[in-house]
Amino acid sequence: GLFWAQAVALSVTAVVSGYSRGYDAWSPFSLFSFSLLMFGIFFVTLTSALHVALSLGGAQRARWSPLLASCITLLFFAIWLATGVPAWRLHNPGETPAGWLYRTTMTPAHQRIVFVHWPIALTLGLLVIHAVCRQSAGTSSAEARRLTVMHRKTFHVLAVVLFVPPVMVGRAGFLGFAQLAASLLFIVVEAFRICDAPVIAAALNAFVSRYLDNREDTSRGDLVLTHLYLLVGCALPVWLEAPGQDAALWCTPWAIVRLASGVLLVGVGDACAAVVGVNVGRTRWPGSHRTLEGSSGFVVGVLLAAGTLMWFATPCGLDSGQDSADGAAVAAVPGAPPSLSNGKQALAFLVSTVLSATLEVYTDSIDNLVLPLYFCPLLRALGGPVA
Repeated sequence: GLFWAQAVALSVTAVVSGYSRGYDAWSPFSLFSFSLLMFGIFFVTLTSALHVALSLGGAQRARWSPLLASCITLLFFAIWLATGVPAWRLHNPGETPAGWLYRTTMTPAHQRIVFVHWPIALTLGLLVIHAVCRQSAGTSSAEARRLTVMHRKTFHVLAVVLFVPPVMVGRAGFLGFAQLAASLLFIVVEAFRICDAPVIAAALNAFVSRYLDNREDTSRGDLVLTHLYLLVGCALPVWLEAPGQDAALWCTPWAIVRLASGVLLVGVGDACAAVVGVNVGRTRWPGSHRTLEGSSGFVVGVLLAAGTLMWFATPCGLDSGQDSADGAAVAAVPGAPPSLSNGKQALAFLVSTVLSATLEVYTDSIDNLVLPLYFCPLLRALGGPVA
């Protein structure tokens, strides 16, 4: 209840403030992303209302609530794409949201490779994970628990494969936009599953049940949000840093590491901690089930991944820049060394990583969300600005 109250209050405040100023301080990226978020909230609210209303006529009718809500939401979204009413037309009257979306996704030319890279990586990754899970079926309970942890963390590796390349080629702004769209899609899919939508829910339950631990159980009717937490955890640094405002500054190794810190912490660090902990962990931290070996794996994994990232990092990856706030291309900065620019930044990254590993040991909250939210402001405070 508190979360939704805060979300509604922030949304209303943003809309009223933006409308009173004609949305002149909002970039097209921000305006489109905010509108997309509003449609997501509209879908969730409409699904809940329809589920309650249709439940009065029987449980079978209520199963259709997410499908009906998605059709209505898509209709309004299509109208908004074609017209841009109301906020978009105040800010950018010469171009519809659909036109801007096409131009943003198709330019520059090298960005189009993600439309090949993402489907191939996602398809191959899921096929490999599924094949490995089938081969390990039928093991003992203790071994099954260990393998479940291993299988769950393979999705973290998949996140690294999906999200690191756009950051490396200077497309962090587009990556953040895509991650927002994917997060909303995950919410839609979960609405179909939790409402027991015909045909779709059974297939989704069969798929996700292989990778769940005792915190989420489809037989109890629990929400399955682990995949959403993983995605949002990787996306939080990109959203918080807002690279579109000074795009040329975000092409240095220090900036790339900051933008990729969610992937480093959640995709690499958390996965290394779990894999090392369940396989060789013996020495437990006081008052925690986590092990010293697992925490060491967290720190070593993040540092090695960050070093590798900086080693291969070149200014914006390619010789074309990232979109600025108004969508124009920004030229890459001159060549930068594949390392942090000074000892202060290196020390800041090390200290932030160690403290995040310690937080991961004792947090009772969702570590995929807590760690990036803790790491980002800490790294910014200790390491200084990107410029």
